[in-house]
Amino acid sequence: LPEIMRTPLEQLCLQVRAMDLAPSGDGGIASFLNKAVSPPSQSATANAVELLKAIGALTSDEANESEALTDLGKILSTLPMSPQIAKSLVMACILGCLDPILTLTSLLSQRTIFVSTLDRQAQADSAKMKLSCGYPSDHKTLLNAFNEWDSLQNGKDKEFAWRNFLSHSQLLKAKETRKQFRQLLSDASLVGNNKLVNNRHSTDWSVVKACLLAGLYPNVVRLDTTKKRTNMYDSSLGSVKVHPSSVLSKQINYVQFEQRWGMYSEKVRTVGGIFLYDFSQISPLAILLFSPQMKKIDSIHDILGFDHGYIN
Repeated sequence: LPEIMRTPLEQLCLQVRAMDLAPSGDGGIASFLNKAVSPPSQSATANAVELLKAIGALTSDEANESEALTDLGKILSTLPMSPQIAKSLVMACILGCLDPILTLTSLLSQRTIFVSTLDRQAQADSAKMKLSCGYPSDHKTLLNAFNEWDSLQNGKDKEFAWRNFLSHSQLLKAKETRKQFRQLLSDASLVGNNKLVNNRHSTDWSVVKACLLAGLYPNVVRLDTTKKRTNMYDSSLGSVKVHPSSVLSKQINYVQFEQRWGMYSEKVRTVGGIFLYDFSQISPLAILLFSPQMKKIDSIHDILGFDHGYIN
C-alpha cells in the first residue's frame, strides 16, 4: 500500500494544516489530499476532519474560518502520534494524572493484552473480572492488569501474565510505547521531572477518566436503565452493546450505574449488531468540560445539548 494509505488519516490531516499546505477554509485539506497519486477516499478524509473538529483540534465555526488550527491543534500537531491519544496526554499533563494516562494510551494504541482461548474462556473471564477489582470499567481493568504485571520482576511478571491470560509480549510492547510517549511529552516541554506534580491526581479515577474522555470524545453513549436491563444508545447509530470481551458483558443488566453516560475506545459493526470495545461510565461533568460542541439550548431550565443528548 502507498504510504498515504498506511498513515493514520487524522494525524496526516493535522500535519497538512500545520504545515500550511492546504487552502484555507472548509474542504481545503481534502482538496490538497486529492492531488496525491493514491488519495484517500473522500468519506475517509471527511471523517478524519470531522473527528479533528470534534476533539477541538480544528475550528468548526461557520461564521469564521473553518478547518483552521486551534491552539490545541497546534500543540497536537507537534506530537507524532494519534491526535486523540495526544489530547488525552496533554490533558493528563495539565490535570496531573500522567502515569495512568500514559499507561492507558499505550495499551489502547495496540492490540489487546488479553488472550482469548476457546477451551478456557470461563477461566479467562474469571481472571479478567478479578483484575477489574469490582470496577465496572474495561479501562480500569487494563490499568490494573498492567500495573500489577509491571510491579513484578525476576520472571514473576511472565508467570503473572500466563496465569491471568495476558500477552506478555503485548505488555512489553505497551511498556516501550509508554516510554516513547513520555519522552515525546518531555521533548515538547509539556511535562517536567517532578513526579509528584505530574501525578498529583493520579489516584482519582474520575479525573483519569475525564482525561481519557478528552481524547476519546465523541465516543460517548447514553445509558437508559430500567428495572430489568440497561440499554445503550449512540446518537448516530442507535442501539449498541458492549463487546462480549468486556468485563461488563455478563453483568450489564445488574450493575448499578452511577451515571447515565459512558465512553468507549472503539466500535465495530457485525452481523449481531454494533459492539463497543473498552467501556467505562463517565460523569456528565466530564462531558461538560471536554465536549467542544456543547451548547446551551434552554437558559430557563439550564439544559445543555451536545451531539449525544441533553444534560440538565
